[in-house]
Amino acid sequence: MSLRLRVFRPGEIVFFQDMQADDAFLLKEGRIEIFRTTDAGETVLATLGPGAIFGEMALVDSRPHSAGARAIDIAVATVIPRRDL
Repeated sequence: MSLRLRVFRPGEIVFFQDMQADDAFLLKEGRIEIFRTTDAGETVLATLGPGAIFGEMALVDSRPHSAGARAIDIAVATVIPRRDL
């Protein structure tokens, strides 16, 4: 396994909507916001805290991310590469 920790600063994008997925994430600290962007603007779908796994559905169904993710405050996540999922 090749797991590693990654730190995201407040406002930093973890991944964009429609971006090809290579990793899933396990949130260890902080908060992550999941959001979708349409012509009408941005909608926050969820706010995740420690223990949440996100980004995995794009790996499961082999499609681009259906939503984006960004750090609300300093967030630390374990990065889980596709090959280790």
